[in-house]
Amino acid sequence: MSSSNFLWGETVTLYGTKFEGHFAIAYLVISFITWAGLVYTWLSSRNGNYFGNDALLRTAAFKFLAWSRIFYLLAYSLQIIDIFLHEEELKVKIGYTFIGVFRDGFWQISDLIVLMIVCRITYYQFQIWGAYTIFHATWQFLCMFSLTTLAALALYRWAVTTAYTIMLLNGVSTAWLQRFVNEAAELQTGYQVLYMLVSTFIIMLTVYHLGRRTAFREKLNIVEGLFFAIALLLWIRSIARLDIVVKYTLHGALRPDYLNTAAEACYGLPTLVIYLLLNSLNRPDPPSVAKSDILREGRRTARKELKRRRIDASKGGPELPTPAQMLTEIELKPLTYLPDKTQTSLSSLSDTEVRDTISQHIKDVLRLRERI
Repeated sequence: MSSSNFLWGETVTLYGTKFEGHFAIAYLVISFITWAGLVYTWLSSRNGNYFGNDALLRTAAFKFLAWSRIFYLLAYSLQIIDIFLHEEELKVKIGYTFIGVFRDGFWQISDLIVLMIVCRITYYQFQIWGAYTIFHATWQFLCMFSLTTLAALALYRWAVTTAYTIMLLNGVSTAWLQRFVNEAAELQTGYQVLYMLVSTFIIMLTVYHLGRRTAFREKLNIVEGLFFAIALLLWIRSIARLDIVVKYTLHGALRPDYLNTAAEACYGLPTLVIYLLLNSLNRPDPPSVAKSDILREGRRTARKELKRRRIDASKGGPELPTPAQMLTEIELKPLTYLPDKTQTSLSSLSDTEVRDTISQHIKDVLRLRERI
C-alpha cells in the first residue's frame, strides 16, 4: 500500500468524552475566547506612524505583530476543530495526525515572535527610561543571541516531533519512538527555560528602570503601565508553561483531566491580554506621556532644591521661602524647577497643554513646600 493510500485510506477513532466532562467544555470555551479575542485585536489594530529619533526602532518592534497574530489564529482554529473532533469521538483518516504537527508549528512561530516584539520594544523604551549606553548595547546583544538560540531549539524540536509522527505512522518500534519522545522533551524544556530566563530579565530590567524614574513613589504614565503589564504577563506565562513542560513532558507525570484547561488559562488568556496591550502600545506616545515626564522631573528637581535650601537655612543661610514667596517666585518664572531637557519637551505640546502643565507644576511645587 502506498504511503498516500495509507494516510488517507486508513481510519482511526478519536478518543473523547462527548463533552460530558466539565474540563473539556472549559478547555473549548477558553480556546474559543482566546480565538475570538485574537480576531478582535486583529480587527482593532492599526499601524502607528512614528516620528523622531526612535521611529525606526518603534516601527521594527511591531513589524511582525500581524504575522504573529495570524499564526496564533491558525493554531487556535486547528485546536478548536481538534477539540470538537475528539469530544465527538469521530472517525478520521490516519493522516489527520499531522494536524498536531502543523498546529505546533504555528504556535511555535507566534510564541517566538511575541518575545521578539517585546525585546524590540525594550530597545527604544529602555533608552527613553535612561539606560546606560554600554549596558543597553549589551542587552541588545543578549536579546539577539537568546532569540537566535530559541529559534534554533524550536526548529530542531519541531523537526524531531515531525520525524516522530512520520515514524509512528509507519509502525517503527517503540524503542526508537521513545528516543524521539525523550529528545523532543529535552529540547522543549531547554526552550522553555531560556524563554523564562529572557522573560525574567525583561521584567527585572523594567522594574529597575521604572524604579529609577519614579523612585517607587510616582505614578506610572500610560506607556510605562502598558509595558510593565506586558512584561509581567509574559513572565507569568513563561513560568506557568515551564512548570507544565518540566512536570508532564520531561518527567512524564500522569496528566490530570484538567491539565489542558489549566494550561490554556495560564497561557492562552495572558497571550490575548498581551495582544490587547500591544495594540494600545503600537501608536505614538500621547501628549499625556510628555506631560507626565515633565511634571515628574519638575517634582524631582523641586525636592532637591527645597532640600538644599532647607539645609542652607539650618546652617545659618537664607531662610526657606514661605509658600506665598514661592508662589510669587514661580509665577514670575514659571519654568523654575524644571530641568532644561524637560523645558524643551514643552514644545511638543499644544498651547493649552503647556498652560495646563505649568499650572500643575506650580501646584506640585507648592504642595512639596507645604510638606516641609
